[in-house]
Amino acid sequence: MSNKISGEFELAEGDPLRYERSLDMNSLDPFESDAIICELIPPGSRVLEIGCGTGSLLKLIQANLATEVIGVEPNEERAVSARSKGLMVTTGIATSEFLESVGTFDVIIFADVLEHLQYPGETLLRVRESIRPGGIVIASVPNVAHWSIRLSLAFGFFEYKSTGLMDYTHLRWFTASSFSLLFHNSGYNIRCSRRSHGYWMINAYRSSWPFSFISDAIKRPLLKWAVRAFPNLFGYQHIISASVASNRNMIRREADTYQHNHG
Repeated sequence: MSNKISGEFELAEGDPLRYERSLDMNSLDPFESDAIICELIPPGSRVLEIGCGTGSLLKLIQANLATEVIGVEPNEERAVSARSKGLMVTTGIATSEFLESVGTFDVIIFADVLEHLQYPGETLLRVRESIRPGGIVIASVPNVAHWSIRLSLAFGFFEYKSTGLMDYTHLRWFTASSFSLLFHNSGYNIRCSRRSHGYWMINAYRSSWPFSFISDAIKRPLLKWAVRAFPNLFGYQHIISASVASNRNMIRREADTYQHNHG
C-alpha cells in the first residue's frame, strides 16, 4: 500500500534510505548529476533543496559552496538522517507557508524530485516567489528516452525497479523536450541544459554483454562521446538551470494549460 502526502509526493513501500551515499567534492564524477549540479551553483549562495532525501548532496553543498543551506523532505526517516548530518531540514513539503517562513534563495534545487510529484508545474510556479533576483532553479530528472528504456520497450517490457530510471515511485516521465516545456510553461527561462552519464546506475555498463568485455579505460570515453553526440539517447538524466521569466499573466495561462493537458 502507498501513502500520499498532500497530493504531492507518493511514498511507496520500500527502503527509504536506498539512495543514501557519501559524497566528496574531490571524488565526484564530473559527468554525473551531483557534480553537474554543484558546478551550476554560484559560490556563496543561499540554497534550498526541496526533497533533499538523506541530505548527502545538501551536505556537500554546505561544505563547499553555500553560505547557508536549508532542506525540506517529506519522508521522516530520510529527514532524520539529513538532520543527523548537521543540516537544517524540515519534515514536510514545500507549501506556500513553508516557503514564506524560510525566506528567499539564490538557488533552489530539485535533484530527482519533480518526477515524484503529481503536479510538478504547480510546485515550480509556487517557488518562483522564493527566488531572489538573479537566482536560479536547478533540477534533474531521469531521461525516459534513454536507450535502456527504449530497448526494454522494443521487447514489450516497462518494468519498475527499486532504483534508477524505472524507480517504482516515479509519477511523471520526461524527455528533453517535455522537461524544457515544463519549465517554460511554469514561468522560467532555461539558462543551460546538461545530461549526466549514469555510469554508476546502469548495471549493463559494468556486467552485461558486450560492455563487460570492454575495459573502463575504453568504456568511459566511449560513453562520454555517445552522450555528447546523442544526448537524448545516452543521457541518463536531464539537468536544467533556469531563471524566473517576467510575464506572469502569460505564465499563469500557459501553466494552467500544461496542467490541463498533463495533469
